[in-house]
Amino acid sequence: MSALGALKGWLRRYGGAVALALVALAIVAGGIAFLTRFPDSHLMAIVNPTSPQESTLTPSKAGVNINTASARELETLPDIGPVLAGRIVQYRDEHGPFQRIEDILDVQGIGPATFNKLKDSITVGP
Repeated sequence: MSALGALKGWLRRYGGAVALALVALAIVAGGIAFLTRFPDSHLMAIVNPTSPQESTLTPSKAGVNINTASARELETLPDIGPVLAGRIVQYRDEHGPFQRIEDILDVQGIGPATFNKLKDSITVGP
């Protein structure tokens, strides 16, 4: 039997199993890629939208307290990514708590346009 004939016989016999294994491998690889791309909090919100974890990362009606919020919580605000969230936390650590929401304008990278998007979502405390 030639090598080509042996290959054809092998594919006839095991081709379906190999195809199934490749599909399963693709699904697992896709799942791993998905899990590494999205943080756990986003997955929790997708799986259980009423989870306590999601509610701590969503601005409340009172707003995110910019004096106590973590960088991760600050990132839930409009136009605030990791860099600006880090700057807010650094500014707060170096200068003390914000006295009024307008004080956030002193943070490098936050101007009037960004403040206008933030002002209804932030607070300086109870």
